[in-house]
Amino acid sequence: MKLSPDYEKSRRVIGLSLGILIRFAHDGNEEAKQFAIDHLKRWFDNPAYERFAGSIMNGVCGINPEEFPNYFPRFLEVVKRNPENFVLDACIRESIRIVTPDKMRDHLESLSQEERELIQSVME
Repeated sequence: MKLSPDYEKSRRVIGLSLGILIRFAHDGNEEAKQFAIDHLKRWFDNPAYERFAGSIMNGVCGINPEEFPNYFPRFLEVVKRNPENFVLDACIRESIRIVTPDKMRDHLESLSQEERELIQSVME
């Protein structure tokens, strides 16, 4: 089966794959975590999977919350190009839940003013 973000079946496969990679990373050692992050980064950078950018970003952050400032700006670029594919507040709320509010506050300094304001507006 050829994966395509336009097919419901592909969306399920991507979701299951995310879950497997995240579980693999949590159950493994540092090498397993890095393997999962590297794999997800390839998806994140692939324009064919932009529709899944929020899920992929949150998947990476579920493995390593410190990655959030590295992924959030690119995620916002994707959202600006394809706003119909995202509920931005819901994606940000999920990021806050995964990263945790305390760690998210620590990350705010690493973000641009616009990015900080988006996060803060959802955290309030």
